[in-house]
Amino acid sequence: MESLNPMFSKNNLQNTKITKVPKPNNEPVQRKKRSDAKHDVKIALSTEQRQITKMLAKRHHLSPTTYCSQLLGLFLIKNTDFQPVEYSPTDKRSVHANLSAAEYKLLFDYSVKWDCSIRQAAHRILTIAIKVESGGINIEEL
Repeated sequence: MESLNPMFSKNNLQNTKITKVPKPNNEPVQRKKRSDAKHDVKIALSTEQRQITKMLAKRHHLSPTTYCSQLLGLFLIKNTDFQPVEYSPTDKRSVHANLSAAEYKLLFDYSVKWDCSIRQAAHRILTIAIKVESGGINIEEL
């Protein structure tokens, strides 16, 4: 008895040959980087500084990350001379700041000028910015 489906007939099974299909070349493709990509910077702050940052961010109806990003960008553009501050990242929690390429370049320039890491330079600028914004220091004192 023959099958009704021609695919299963004995003649067909003998005539078909199994061929290997060559696999495509799986080299990783280089992706383009966005021109408006942001650089994430992790900044260590003390508990008190984090609380102040959260309160100031809430006042401006922003998230702490967005607020720190705007504040850091604003103070980077001002080109003021920032006084050294104590930096101890081990016992502190961190906040993030997303900087544009131009702001990140300015931050990098400061880190080279001060001979420190990018995180330490961001900490130095943001600490002074938080003091100024919270009313602790007048901008003229800098």
